[in-house]
Amino acid sequence: FDVLTTWYRYSKNMANLGIMTALVNFKQLEKRLSFYTKKASRPLVVILLGNMTGVESFRRIASRSDMGYPVWLFVFTAEKTPNACDFCRQPDDNPFYLSMRSEVLVSCCNSTYIEEWWSKTGENTDTQKLAVWDGRKLFWMVDRALYNRRKSLEKRGLRIVIAK
Repeated sequence: FDVLTTWYRYSKNMANLGIMTALVNFKQLEKRLSFYTKKASRPLVVILLGNMTGVESFRRIASRSDMGYPVWLFVFTAEKTPNACDFCRQPDDNPFYLSMRSEVLVSCCNSTYIEEWWSKTGENTDTQKLAVWDGRKLFWMVDRALYNRRKSLEKRGLRIVIAK
């Protein structure tokens, strides 16, 4: 209940600033995503993940969604067990079907770091510490553009074709 009250306050504050917000559960999320896709400016979608059941539920939604369209903020908490926190610190494979163009910010449980997640190959999740949160303000650790940070080809060849 406390988490819901907190998010209600955040939502109300954002609405007062003219930022549209909606609190939805996983059952409604996929329908909402498909409604907003390509109709409005890219939405910021905040996902609260407190246990592995939530992680698995979102994994199923992500498998059917364009993970490169919204900007995502995943907030992992340890509601009952630390499993979601362990998962957040070291995601296996590419559980949320991220791509090179995915823009994902991640807050892992009690960590002060904000990370970004993406996938270059589609097979694993690449992570990088992006900022430090002191409880009131973000301190950015990198200032390069998104794609400059992701320029490595992971030792894969690049084929170039020139047509005359």
